[in-house]
Amino acid sequence: MTSEGVMNLRNLVERYPPITPEALNPTQKEVHEYLAHEIGQYFQGAFTIQDSKTEALVGPFTHFLYLPRPVASGYFVNGSSLAGIPDFPLKCREIAILAIGEHFAAAYELYSHARVATKIGVSEVQIEDVLDGRPPSKGTEQELVSWETARALVKNKGPLSRELWIRIEKAFGKAGAGALIHYAGFYAYTCVLLNGAAVPVPEGESVWPIHEKAKFSEDRKVGREGVKKRRREEVQKEENAKEHQKNHREATELYKEDINLRLRKRKKETDTN
Repeated sequence: MTSEGVMNLRNLVERYPPITPEALNPTQKEVHEYLAHEIGQYFQGAFTIQDSKTEALVGPFTHFLYLPRPVASGYFVNGSSLAGIPDFPLKCREIAILAIGEHFAAAYELYSHARVATKIGVSEVQIEDVLDGRPPSKGTEQELVSWETARALVKNKGPLSRELWIRIEKAFGKAGAGALIHYAGFYAYTCVLLNGAAVPVPEGESVWPIHEKAKFSEDRKVGREGVKKRRREEVQKEENAKEHQKNHREATELYKEDINLRLRKRKKETDTN
C-alpha cells in the first residue's frame, strides 16, 4: 500500500474510535484486558497494538470493544490455534499472510505482518517482493507454493487447482496444507474486518520500510522508492562480494596448481640429472 493510501485512511472519520482504559465500561474493560494480554503475549511486541500514551487498543482490536466478548475471544482462539500445526513453517505462514494482505490492500495487516516476518527471518527483499505482488525472491518450493496458494484462494473463483493441491500436499503434508488454507481464510477474514473498519497503521508508523531510529530521517527524505533502490544496491553489493570471493578462490586454486606443476617439473629435472 502506498503512503498516499495510508493517508487516505487517516483522513477517514474513525469508525470505531479507540477508547482509553478509564473510559471503558465493565464489559469493554474485560475485552480490553483480554486482548492486550493475549495479543501482546502472542506477538511479543512485534508491532503496535496500544497507543503508547493512552494505552487504548488500536488497529483491528479497537472494534472488538464495541462487540460481545465471545467475538473477540473466538477470533483470537481461531487464529492462535493454527500455530499448533507444526508442519507449516513460520516463514511460509508470513509469506502467505502478506500475500493475502497485498490482495486486499489492508494497511494494518501489511504493517503488522511485515514486522512479524522480519522478526522470524523473512528477508527484506522477499517482504518487498510480496508487498509489490511478486513471488519471494530465491524462495524455496515451500515459500513459493505458499505465496501462489494464498493468492489463488483469494483471486480465483472455484476450487483450488489440482496442480497447486499436489504441490502443497507434497510440500507440507495434509496437516500443513490444511494450515496454509486456514491461514489464507483467516487472514482474508481479518482483511475484511480491517477494510470494513478502515483501520490505518498506527500514528507515526508506515507499512514499509521498518524505520530504524538511526535511519528514520534519511528514509523520510528518500521515500519508499529511494529506500527500495538502496535495498537493491545492498543486495547487489552482497552478490558482488560473493562473486569476488568465488573469483578469488578460483584464482588461488589456479595459483596452487601452477606452483605444484612447477615443483613437479623441477623434481623431474633434478631426478634426471
